[in-house]
Amino acid sequence: MNLTPKQKARELVETFYIGHSKDNLPLTLFWNQAKGSCRWKSAKECALICVNEVIKIAPLDKSIFGTQYLTIKEYYERVKIEIEML
Repeated sequence: MNLTPKQKARELVETFYIGHSKDNLPLTLFWNQAKGSCRWKSAKECALICVNEVIKIAPLDKSIFGTQYLTIKEYYERVKIEIEML
């Protein structure tokens, strides 16, 4: 499944915040509890570090992700913007 930059941003931050389990919380409750916490800020920082590393090494000529025809670098630059907005 191809994720939009926004979906990928949420997936990365969630992974660093809680690993692979949301403790069966409803998603809206999870997001309301997480936002603003120190742990949430750390998760965002970790996700940004990973995205920045991908951007550094991403090829400029490879298109990915469905019909958007974004290069890998362009895609992850959009992911970075979405992470910063979370």
